[in-house]
Amino acid sequence: MSYLEQVAVPPATTGERRKHRRIQVLLSAAVEHERRTSLARLLELSSGGLRVRLANPVRVGDEVTLTRGSVRISSRVVWTHGATAGLQFDQPIDEHAFLRFRRG
Repeated sequence: MSYLEQVAVPPATTGERRKHRRIQVLLSAAVEHERRTSLARLLELSSGGLRVRLANPVRVGDEVTLTRGSVRISSRVVWTHGATAGLQFDQPIDEHAFLRFRRG
């Protein structure tokens, strides 16, 4: 089991005002950043973005591409805290349709 598979998913902070409803997930995906692809663990998903634990460091403002199965989503890093980051999608997605895709 890899490091990312052993990480517990912390609950979302209560009382926060959010633009999009969050869905807690524990899925793996590939993240392309600065011409490198690495494994990521998706922790929380919404139509506008996600909270993710990354194997490689990123900075606020960095552009990353998330790939899960045949789905590719362009996004931008909006916050970081250690190995965890918040990504905002360039275009909103249907998060329920995204969850139906299996990693291939």
